[in-house]
Amino acid sequence: MRILIYCDEGVDAFSFRQTYKTLKKILKAHFVVVKSHTLLEYLDKADLFVMPGGRDVFYHRALQGKKTDALREFVENGGSYLGLCAGAYFGSKSIEFEKGHVHEVIEQRELAFFPGKAIGPALGLGKYEPTSCRGAECALIDTRMGSFGTYYNGGCYFEGSFSNAKPLAYFAKTGNVAIVECSVGKGKALLSGVHLEYSVKNLTEKQLAHADIEVLKRDEALRTDFTHYLLSI
Repeated sequence: MRILIYCDEGVDAFSFRQTYKTLKKILKAHFVVVKSHTLLEYLDKADLFVMPGGRDVFYHRALQGKKTDALREFVENGGSYLGLCAGAYFGSKSIEFEKGHVHEVIEQRELAFFPGKAIGPALGLGKYEPTSCRGAECALIDTRMGSFGTYYNGGCYFEGSFSNAKPLAYFAKTGNVAIVECSVGKGKALLSGVHLEYSVKNLTEKQLAHADIEVLKRDEALRTDFTHYLLSI
């Protein structure tokens, strides 16, 4: 199995490290880190493409057009896409982010694995700050394996057509869809508005409140088991 992890402008360094560590622990695979200018070189040899958290606007700027078309074709032909937080926004047809606030992004996206809208921040507007963890919190999600807390910072919920998409988790606070699996041709795209890849062992109270960290510690095993499940379906 060969996994490509995107790491270029816009990707959050901490999110990238957590993504790599988590996937390496769960999957027996050969990992390749790609940038926008090397994506096409490796894509046809991959099984899974991973877009970590960060800022979607930079992903769109670097990949729109030919490279996004190639990513879409890769999945349609049987490949898989994993989009985490910003990677989930990027994998949706349209984005509505921080509407009416300073970091507003209301735009269309080309991959459109999820045919509806990615709306965020899912747990409230006006708290997100791209250069800090001010908007970070423990999000409780409901899944087939039970309810548990996981790290969240500005992620989306999914709204609109679910014609090709199956909800896999819901935000307990709102009931909105937090994670979807999308059927795309012969392949699939897994989009998550929460950071399932973040282990509480790597978080500090500078990143998250003490009370939230205690919940994450309590739920670490369930988060890990559910992440294993998602990567096996």
